[in-house]
Parts: sequence; structure tokens; C-alpha cells
Amino acid sequence: AALADRVTTAHVVALDRETDAAMLGALPDANLGAAVSPSQVAYVLFTSGSTGVPKGVAVTHANAVHYARAVSRVLADVPASQAGDGFAALDGLQFGMLSTLAADLGNTSLLPSLLAGGTLHVLSKDVTTEPARYAQYMQGHQLDVLKLTPNHLRALVAGKSGAELAELLPKQALVLGGEALRLDFARELVSAGRCRVLNHYGPTETTVGVLTHAVTLDTIDAASALGAGTVPLGRPLANTCAIVVDAHGQEQPVGIPGELWVGGAGVTNGYLNRPELTAERFVSFRGERVYRTGDRVRRLSDGTLEFLGRADDQVKVRGYRVELGEVEQALRSHPGVEHGVVVLRAPSEGSEPVLVAYAVPKQAGYAVSHNDRATPEKLVQWLEAQLPQHMVPSTVMLLEALPLTANGKVDRVKLPDPGASAAAEGDAYVAPRTDTETKLAAIWADVLKREQVGVTDNFLALGGHSLLAIRVLGRISKTFGVRLPLRTLFDAPTIDQLAPRIDAERAPAAAAATPEAGLISRSRDAYRIGRPTTPGSDSEPGA
Repeated sequence: AALADRVTTAHVVALDRETDAAMLGALPDANLGAAVSPSQVAYVLFTSGSTGVPKGVAVTHANAVHYARAVSRVLADVPASQAGDGFAALDGLQFGMLSTLAADLGNTSLLPSLLAGGTLHVLSKDVTTEPARYAQYMQGHQLDVLKLTPNHLRALVAGKSGAELAELLPKQALVLGGEALRLDFARELVSAGRCRVLNHYGPTETTVGVLTHAVTLDTIDAASALGAGTVPLGRPLANTCAIVVDAHGQEQPVGIPGELWVGGAGVTNGYLNRPELTAERFVSFRGERVYRTGDRVRRLSDGTLEFLGRADDQVKVRGYRVELGEVEQALRSHPGVEHGVVVLRAPSEGSEPVLVAYAVPKQAGYAVSHNDRATPEKLVQWLEAQLPQHMVPSTVMLLEALPLTANGKVDRVKLPDPGASAAAEGDAYVAPRTDTETKLAAIWADVLKREQVGVTDNFLALGGHSLLAIRVLGRISKTFGVRLPLRTLFDAPTIDQLAPRIDAERAPAAAAATPEAGLISRSRDAYRIGRPTTPGSDSEPGA
């Protein structure tokens, strides 16, 4: 009852409130008569669509139970020759969930933890976006299993290695998925010696994940020797198969690239109310229903699969699947835009790729009002109102016309480089003027892979995004001893705007925090679902 006033969107039943207890006592105590068959849909998860219309993937109860059992065997390291699932071995473990419930990335922690009788830590956004808060949480809570994308983890542990890095990892299993895992980063994680490291791959259409790869120093060396550019995707889960085929649906031999088709118990019902698209992507192969992933892979000589990229214009942005067509449709829906395209490109060598939008404005006049005239700022605001943050381009450029190929298609290769265009326009470099600005400029230059950064340069225009922002805020915390929320870098995207905020936080008044305030802040770090925590580990019991 003491927490009832914090719930504002649902009817509250407080177990310790006398009136509610009387109401509950009058209700039947037998099991509910809900009849659910394995073939019924458990949830529908919408993913980005190439036509601009998101497509809903219908996942059945059988799909979800299959995945929970199969991935639990991997997490528990159950031998392939042994029958059953891994639930018994996971009983009582502490699982961490860092991703949104609106995507299935976190189901690797969600489903096994609840079905095996573990405890699920649902970490708050503040913890998952601020390296210092993340480190504090990991040091205060002995998590056993953690699942997140490689780039997200890189941002949270930037600059850490060895024992320092080990403290920020779970005790038993670290699962990485959603995007390719680089060999050098994998080596750093394994060398920390804290836990097993697993690479995990799979599209939503095949229920969370279908391939896993145990990452060790030996497997990293083996992958490198076989010419792999990233950590292999691995081998299929139990009751799952992976096939590499050419354009005609014929299996490819070892070492030859092809499209990955996935079959088995994880293949879902298809797309909700989209029979044509379902028939196109879910096909029959030797009498078995399989899903055409659109991912290009090759089978290595040790039997594992290596990811080579997408066969269409779907791209990965910070672990999220993004159809460029969906972003382009939103861009072209602005009343002041005649035409527009979106591409993925790296702002500089070695930096993470970001979305860049190119728009051709409609000619001013009767057809376009003054309020509807397109500017980069207005277009960003327009896209932010329609798309999730990871789909909003970091840069929007206005062009008089789009470059075309000989057959009239947009020549994406000839689209101007935003960085080069800014230099060509003669944007003035403004040097740092204070100690804070000098240190910030050095941090930005290092994280953004730039030779120099001026105090008026915009973080987003230089290719910054939320994961790079996490790294910047982590460096700020270490350099200046202040913690800033993630939104700060987007509200103050230039050094001359950010530096005063840091100076204000460093003022003596900022150190006057009370112990009570610390407890309130900590209580919001995570919601824990499952068994009570170990006595003495925290003042709050599990729920």
C-alpha cells in the first residue's frame, strides 16, 4: 500500500491493505479455466518494414517455450548429448535485462529467468545509459546472466580492461546479440576472465535467436585464422536448423557466401494480416517450413556461420533493425519535401555508422507555405515525432537535386559526405577557451574519431548518437567527477553549451546530497521480479 500512489495507469490491488485483502479473500482460489494451445499466438512484435509499413511477427506459445528451453540449455552449458532443458541449472540465478520490453532482445533474460525460478533485474534507463550508474549497480548486485548488444556494452565499459572490466560483467554468462561482435572487443571480454561469453544471433521471425557461439581465446584465434572479420554466429540451437543457399535456393558449400534460411521449432506463424509477405519470406525447403532471413553468411570449415551483411537495404543501427524505406517514407511525408533518401555511413574512419538523410525541398511558392518550408532542424523534429530515436538520422542535408545513375535511379555513391560538405562551406573552427572546454574537446575528438573538435561543432552533426553519447558521458564522469543524464548531450549538443552545465554541476552545492536522496535514487535503479534477494544484499525484497 505504501507504493500504491506511484502507480498511475492501472487499478491497484495492495496485498497488505485490509479492504483489498477482504476482496481477494472472497474470490475463487482454483486455477483459472483459460485454455491456451501451443499453436496460439503469445505476442505480436512489430519490426521495421521496407515498404514503410511495420510488419507484425506473430509468435506462438510453442515458439516462446521452445526458445526458452533451447537457450537455457546453452546458458546452463548442458551437453548436446544430454536430454531436457537447462531450467534446473538456472534455478535461483540473477538475470539482468537492459533492453526495452517492446523488442525481443531482452527475452534471453526475461523468459529463462521467470521459467527457471530466477530473479529478473529490469534495469532503469538511467543505469543503462550512464556508465557510472551502471558500474555502481553491477558492483552492488551480483548478476549472473546479462544480455545486450556489443556496442551498448562497449559504451558502458569504455576504457576498462582486466580486473576493472571484470567487475562490470556478470558472474556466469554474458550474451551479446543484435549486431556483429568484433574480434578485438571479444578478446578483451574473454581476457577479463569473469564469465562465459556467448555470441547470439536470430531475427524476430524465428523467435529471438537461433544461433549461438561460445567465445573463447581459442575460438577467436580459430575464426581469425579462417579469415572471419567478426566473431562467428555459431551453430543452431536445439530443434533448429540453418541453411546457406544461393539465389536459386540451392545449398552453398563451405566458404561460399549465400543467404541464410532458418528452420525448426522457432519459426513463427509469419506476419499478422500480411499473407503475401508471409508467403514471400516463409517458404518450403525439402518439406520443411523455413524463414528467409535476408542475411548474407558463409559456413566456415569448422561448421560455424559468419555474418557478411544484409542482402537488401535493411541495416543495423546500434543493434536495431532499420528498413531505410521506412525512414525515407517518413521523410518524404513532410509537406515541404519533394524527394528524399536515407543512407547509412560512417562519419569518419573507425567510427560507428549513422543514418544520414538527404532531402530535396519543394520550391517555395503557392504550394508550400512558409511554415512548411523544409530546413534540417524542422525535418529532424518532424522525424522525431514519427519515428523511434534509433531511426532518426543524425544528419539531414538539403540538396537541389539527387544524383542519378544512367537508368534514372538515385546514385547513392555520389551523395555528398556531410563532413566534407561542412568543410567545403568553410565552417569556422572555434578553439576551446577554458579548461573545461579543452578537456571536452579532447573527449569528443577521441570518441568521435576526429582530429579536432571546435566548441561550436554539433555532436549530432559530427555523427554522434545515443551509444556514443553514453561513452562521452562516461568520460565526463571520470574526468570531471559529475554525472549527467543522457538527454543533456542532446539538449546541449555543442561544447560551448555543455561546458557551463558541467561547471555548474561541479559547484560545491552539488556535493550536498543527503543519504536519503541516495537511497531514493538507488531504489529507482531497477525493478526486481522473482525470488527475494540474499539477506543483507539489499534492503528491498524481491516482488
